[in-house]
Amino acid sequence: MAVLSPIWNTKPPTARRVRQRIATVMKWAIAQGYPMDIPAGEALGAALPKQGGIQRHFKALPYKENG
Repeated sequence: MAVLSPIWNTKPPTARRVRQRIATVMKWAIAQGYPMDIPAGEALGAALPKQGGIQRHFKALPYKENG
């Protein structure tokens, strides 16, 4: 939560990728036999606020400038 909270609403794509990587590391640790819970799973998803807003896209260049 301490890592994701500051960027969760300001940088949603980055925050989602960080959460996925945390979950991957935690799953690997469990597979290796380390006893732990996966905080990047459903419980973390329920604790974080819903990401809102419209995704911003870059404007396309005019055809003459594209090349």
